[in-house]
Amino acid sequence: MKSEKKLVSTNSLSGHHGSVNYIIQLSNGNIASCSDDSSVKIWDIKTNKVIACLEDHFSRVTCLLALPNNILASGSFDTSIRLWDLTSNKCIAQLTAHVAWVLCMLLLKDGRLVSGSGDKTMRIWNLKNKTCSLTLKGHDGFINAMIEDKNNNVISSSEDNTIKYWDIKTADCLKSISYDYSISTLCQLRDGRVIIASDKIIKLLDSEEVIESEECISSRIFETSNDGEIIYGDENGELTLLNINNKTKIKAQKHDDTITSAICLNDGRYATCANDALIMI
Repeated sequence: MKSEKKLVSTNSLSGHHGSVNYIIQLSNGNIASCSDDSSVKIWDIKTNKVIACLEDHFSRVTCLLALPNNILASGSFDTSIRLWDLTSNKCIAQLTAHVAWVLCMLLLKDGRLVSGSGDKTMRIWNLKNKTCSLTLKGHDGFINAMIEDKNNNVISSSEDNTIKYWDIKTADCLKSISYDYSISTLCQLRDGRVIIASDKIIKLLDSEEVIESEECISSRIFETSNDGEIIYGDENGELTLLNINNKTKIKAQKHDDTITSAICLNDGRYATCANDALIMI
């Protein structure tokens, strides 16, 4: 990582009327965001304008996932997953089986969708017929993050202080690892290494080495275009770029409240959203 690299805010996007919980970049370069105001917004980041407001949920929207064929999935505290056709900006389906809020989603390599919930389960959905094909049970706390590893197993983290490995064909739990703390997020690097984070701790899954953060990590971890470089936000509204290999850090404080999501955009810039209802680029 070059030491002269600077993080400078170029603009902010305002329009939500509550905490912005999650942002993703779509294939056409636009940004999708979701909020405690129950809406999903699509932003043109060239003009900083909202070009669509998707309103069908009736509670806070917690997570987003881009699907093939210009479809967007959104998970909510109303326990449902909505599928949106971004050509018409219409809700085309609801996936309903969870009995508590949907907290995270993952698109598997085989095209199925996995959702993690406050009901302590994960559900695997067939997107062709919009049905739940498998339910993964075993956690004793909320499911807060999931990844698919190089062996096509799902790794999940939970507030029950465990990480579990799942066979996505049989729904069997293959392995469970217990910690003295709750794992808040997972990230798989391009080289296959898995990063876990909890409060002020970042570590590689198969390593004893720990990297400490000055503030509690509050967003998912996202790998940038540089190998081994990750970004994350914290409860102090600060964005951090961290190189896992050489431990170099670059920081920028822009938000007035907890950062909830941080991503690397296709053009090399970064985007964050926070409880201050803003998206910063």
